[in-house]
Amino acid sequence: MIDTKLILIEGPPGSGKTTTAQRLAAEISKSGRSCQCFSEWSPDHPIPIGDDLHLDEVIASAIAREGEILELWQRFAGTRRSQEAVTIIESRFWQTSLMLMYIAGHPVEDVLESNQRVIEVIQDLNPVLIYFDIDDQKAFAARTIQIKNEEWRQAVIAALSEQHLFDQATPILVQGVAPGILEVVQSIFDHGRLIAAHCYRQTAVGVGGSAAARIGIPRPFILQHLMKIGQALKWHGSLMLDYLFDDSNGQIAYIDPNPRMGETMNATFHGINIADLVVRLSLGEVIPYQKLSEDRFCSRSKLRPEPGRNGSVQSAAISKAACR
Repeated sequence: MIDTKLILIEGPPGSGKTTTAQRLAAEISKSGRSCQCFSEWSPDHPIPIGDDLHLDEVIASAIAREGEILELWQRFAGTRRSQEAVTIIESRFWQTSLMLMYIAGHPVEDVLESNQRVIEVIQDLNPVLIYFDIDDQKAFAARTIQIKNEEWRQAVIAALSEQHLFDQATPILVQGVAPGILEVVQSIFDHGRLIAAHCYRQTAVGVGGSAAARIGIPRPFILQHLMKIGQALKWHGSLMLDYLFDDSNGQIAYIDPNPRMGETMNATFHGINIADLVVRLSLGEVIPYQKLSEDRFCSRSKLRPEPGRNGSVQSAAISKAACR
């Protein structure tokens, strides 16, 4: 085991700091060594700064309390030097100290100097730092929003508002989590006239949130919306609309239009050969409306990775199974 009396765990909210700290404390205790673990907002934290439901107050006082916090670190280090116990501290070394000072408007140079003063205070404890680095920030942010409760979200908004971060000239878009399952409608228009359309539902998530597996579904009201959009735009060519469908109440939320076409095998299974229709339309053929084969609804398709040239990966549509 590492010879240390202090383990510091840092990382963004929801990255796994608390879980890691608790498991680490359990393993250290199993080894026979005494261990204390303090989560980010523990009421008995040796470096108390407030609570997460009053972040606006915590941030506002970050600069004024810098000297006080340094004294708390000095007091903590003084009591731990003569002990053999290991102390695990979550988020106090960087996240809820330096980060809050920076948000409060403290110059970067002063923030770094403050951190260096803390390092000098705790260095006799031979501290170990564990930091959780996040590769996919977008996916991580979405997951964090889902697992954090409403009080936490409102506290963050209040803290940002207190610092006038919403008063800038650059607009800020704040989005909530929309309920529902991803569905897509694929269509082809001839100068505003709908030629063909097909809806499918995502049954397995692929790269970037796209559908790796699909099932065809009838959505007459989606086609009605689509026809109005195409007519209003006098659209010519391919048009895809992504939307979320909430099974609990039948509500839909359109999220992403694209003037192109994605994987078309599921539509082909339902009697709509989109690739063929696009070619025929581009050659000037006047194509009548293509009705879906109702007896084929619920046909399934999925993508299987296959090796391509130079080690690349291609996707091949495989399998078809009727649910009737």
